[in-house]
Amino acid sequence: MSDMMELTRRASLSRLFTLLQTKGVHSGFRRPARVAFNYAARSSLSDLDYFSAFDVLVTGGVLSPDQIRIVRQHGTHLVLYVWSSAFYPNEGIDVAGAWQADVGRNAGEWLLSANTVAGGAADSGKSAFWYDFGHAGFRQAFADYLCALLRRHGYRGVFLDTLGWDALPADLKEEFQQRHRGKNYDSEQAQLLALLRRGLGARGILFTNQGYRKPDFFLRFSDFDLTENSFTYVTPLGETRFRPWHTTPNEWDSIAVPMTNLVMRASRSYPRVQFVHLNYATGNAETLQRAVEYSFACGRLWNHSAFVAFPGIQKAIRSRIYFTRLGDPVTRTYQEDRGHGVAWRAFQNGLVAVNSSDQPYRIEKIGVTLPDPPRGYVLARLKQ
Repeated sequence: MSDMMELTRRASLSRLFTLLQTKGVHSGFRRPARVAFNYAARSSLSDLDYFSAFDVLVTGGVLSPDQIRIVRQHGTHLVLYVWSSAFYPNEGIDVAGAWQADVGRNAGEWLLSANTVAGGAADSGKSAFWYDFGHAGFRQAFADYLCALLRRHGYRGVFLDTLGWDALPADLKEEFQQRHRGKNYDSEQAQLLALLRRGLGARGILFTNQGYRKPDFFLRFSDFDLTENSFTYVTPLGETRFRPWHTTPNEWDSIAVPMTNLVMRASRSYPRVQFVHLNYATGNAETLQRAVEYSFACGRLWNHSAFVAFPGIQKAIRSRIYFTRLGDPVTRTYQEDRGHGVAWRAFQNGLVAVNSSDQPYRIEKIGVTLPDPPRGYVLARLKQ
């Protein structure tokens, strides 16, 4: 399957672009930023050249000076991944140990436990030190440290993972409540975001993970917000799965229901926030490419950006589909045939579609067939 499927029949092209031109362009949309994630400790020059084609690159650690120079000279904005609620000893952003040493000196006030604690958002089998966001001095110190780190290395912003009360282990939830009676953990953590927003300035990027779940606490400070596993995911057995467009009775395991009732509801309240959908896949090359196409097409149904990461694969999987120039949407929203698990949306320069069923589907209105599902389709105008 090629990165970008093209309509090959003259009749289909004619009908498609007649439809696009008569609908007109909805002026309330903006082009979504192209966002990539690269958590490899060291990337090859060819990988960096590929990632430098994106608008924003989120890295799992601070890149080396030569890597940063390569990426920034292409105009890509670097964003640093930070585990917002805790840290593992001798791991994470604090390579030199200065931040963790500072936290250790203030452990009685800045941490919810002087000892590492497992559970919550910690990886299985690992224990972490958990921050106490109820302490104003800690919040200010953390914000100052992060802003200084970003400025020192030429990063444009920060990506904050595992925001919110649900990230905490049960015992530490009880500890927070005992220490800070009457305080709300999410509200206290949101004050860190306010400090970061002020410290990063208008040009800085504050990128949250699943802030849409508690938008009034977090999205009011965000430039970008992330969903994970919304379109494709990897099972515990290491198999790639494609979420159905809609399913009953477990409709919350589908694409349409969570996106409509969680993400888009938050988006309407905070329209300046751009949503990015990070999905995962593993398997052979055909499966990986299919996951990229599926994820990209799903995201563009809402005119959002999407990216697929591949756990355990250090070499970047390249796909030109991320750089498809579809233009603006020409309809206010997608169209769907929910019963058949199909959705599509017209753009100035083409059409995106998703067929999540196990049967080919034909969109009769524009004469387009969606074969070989489950798959995402980017049907772009042929060059003259």
